[in-house]
Amino acid sequence: MTDDEGRSGTGGLPDTFQQRGIAAPFTTRVLSFARYRRSHGAADVLVPGLGGGSEIYVIPFKTLPGVFSMTVFDRALHEQLGRLHSVTPLTMRHTALKVAESGLAGPQQMRRARAWRARKEVLRHKTLFALIQSAVIQLGGEDASAYVMDERTLMTAEGLTAARRALKGFAERAGVNAGEIIARLEIWGDLTVLIGPPEGGEHAGPLINLLDEVEAMADDLSGWLGPEPPDTAEMAQRTAAAGRAMANEARAVAARLTGMARAMADPLQDWEKSRVQIGRRVERIANLTDGWRRIVDNWTAAQRADRHEQRDVLETFAQHVPILPVEAVGADAFWIELRERQSRWVRSSRQRLDSDLDDDTRDRLNQFRKEAA
Repeated sequence: MTDDEGRSGTGGLPDTFQQRGIAAPFTTRVLSFARYRRSHGAADVLVPGLGGGSEIYVIPFKTLPGVFSMTVFDRALHEQLGRLHSVTPLTMRHTALKVAESGLAGPQQMRRARAWRARKEVLRHKTLFALIQSAVIQLGGEDASAYVMDERTLMTAEGLTAARRALKGFAERAGVNAGEIIARLEIWGDLTVLIGPPEGGEHAGPLINLLDEVEAMADDLSGWLGPEPPDTAEMAQRTAAAGRAMANEARAVAARLTGMARAMADPLQDWEKSRVQIGRRVERIANLTDGWRRIVDNWTAAQRADRHEQRDVLETFAQHVPILPVEAVGADAFWIELRERQSRWVRSSRQRLDSDLDDDTRDRLNQFRKEAA
């Protein structure tokens, strides 16, 4: 495809994250690996895995509920997404959690969403503490009181007053007051709450936790594939390799965020530029990890099943492992070859997402255009 809304000519890889679309966490089976894409003012849903072919159906977003019989959660999510001015992996995540809190996706997802709301506040607090503490250590003046404060004392009115005193000299050199430096650190913390404190550890944010889970799944698949026949062994091996390659890219971006926190003087002085840079790096990690949550969850759930069922689960998600676009990895032979293998797996797979579609739905699908996967 040479159309700028379709696939590029670079080995079938999408050119950009925008062109690839954003993973939509729908619960209707046929939409399990659907992606949302907005281009030239029009919003579409990209639905792969239909008809036993490797093409992707491009369905206008507004018409989606009229095409498929969607779950109540999916209809609510569809309605909420339609109200957003901008849909990104971050806003998609926020919206899905908001809908899940209502219980429409079931009690397990409701508990997960409500637990995140509580954890988010804790994580925001710990991230801000780490940033303020680091700023005081790196940039503080002679006032020693803030240096010895722990989280309990620093994150009080008195503690923040001590931090402002310590940062007063740096703030004057930066041409602002110390309160503005604290305000910038608060914004920094809000931007990076999904990453967590700069040094991570036990309080890492959900995007970093997802990288841990993807890498753990990759290790698990590498051990699991030993007794498998060649086809499923290859699926497991390539899925594991894709997970590790994605995680390496994302951790490199996270390391640049950590680097900014370890040398705060320049970012806090050139704040408008740094603010944009921090936001873009968090969004980059979100784009890189986009689509892996469902795969990890599917494989985790399969651990309770026998090997035959695990093989079926693997065969389903291996066809839809998120491919990194050219803007992230260039014309990387690994991703090009994986995309080619996926096309072959789709054609030969018995695990079809559209296996339960009725004839009327199949007829409706014929009115929509397709693009190469």
